Amino acid sequence: MNYVSCNMQDFINRTRDKQVLCFGGGSYFKVLCCDFSSVYPDIKLCGIIDNNSDKCGKTVSAAGFEAKVYTPGQALAQFDLSNTVIVITTASLSAVKAQIECLKELIGKDVYSYYEIKKNSVFPVDKLEKNTDEPLIDKKIHYCWFGGGGIPSGLLKCIDSWKTFCPDYEIIRWDESNYDISKNEFMKDAYTKKKWGFVPDYARLDIVYYEGGFYFDTDVEIIKNIDALRYNCGFIGTEVTGGINAGSGFGAIKKHRALTGLMSIYETESITNLLSESCVGRETSYFYSKGYNVSGRIQTVDGMTIYPYNVLSQKIYETGELNISEASFSIHHFDGAWR
Repeated sequence: MNYVSCNMQDFINRTRDKQVLCFGGGSYFKVLCCDFSSVYPDIKLCGIIDNNSDKCGKTVSAAGFEAKVYTPGQALAQFDLSNTVIVITTASLSAVKAQIECLKELIGKDVYSYYEIKKNSVFPVDKLEKNTDEPLIDKKIHYCWFGGGGIPSGLLKCIDSWKTFCPDYEIIRWDESNYDISKNEFMKDAYTKKKWGFVPDYARLDIVYYEGGFYFDTDVEIIKNIDALRYNCGFIGTEVTGGINAGSGFGAIKKHRALTGLMSIYETESITNLLSESCVGRETSYFYSKGYNVSGRIQTVDGMTIYPYNVLSQKIYETGELNISEASFSIHHFDGAWR
């Protein structure tokens, strides 16, 4: 394969007359669709390759785009590869690149990574501006730990960092003893199947909606005081692709309307679909429906300030690279407990 590293504009220029086959039909694909709807609406998405056989034959839709899912063998037989480029749309970048290199049909074919396109195109913020005159978000940090097991030492170190940099914040653990996981069917099903990392997808939204304050996954390390983030009605951050990830940290006043909208996803979509991928694609799609532009710039959408990746999630999942700046408050270590 011919692996091409470029920015968004170069990618658009290179692929105007070609069809694009995406490798990965989960959250990354949905983020790409939300992104390309504004910057590259005439992209010729011809299909999706996915190693998950349960997805094959299905159609994935997002932001006005849709594409059918094929196994690698089916896709290589289905499409004219002479005028086709591959875009890797999964966080499992190294594994997919290795897989593609073993496919003789793709020798010499152009292969791109959506993550790398975005990394080469981002606009990291250097300084945060206050969005309100007075701090609005309560000094509470919420976290979830379901399943009854002990918290590993690495995650305890992350929780200790909250205490170090935010000593006057109330830190609240939510588990089976003080939270009803049966109040939402998706959450209850995830709990029954012992998919502990999925249970907080709904719980954290519900908790902050009624309690106000901040939420962090247990694999998020705080590296400085977070008081500056309180000058918002609500905030949430993105990964380097522009995909929105509440697990990296978010905060809001009580009964913030965006949290109601996000919770509605888990009350209407099928449980099977919700358990098949991370929260990033659906959270990005929600904010896209409210006007979010996947540009990597600070925006306020549905009353939530959306920050670029280097504010809350500057550790790049695909490579482990850290891009800490003056605007960085925390490091999401991507422990992977949701899988």
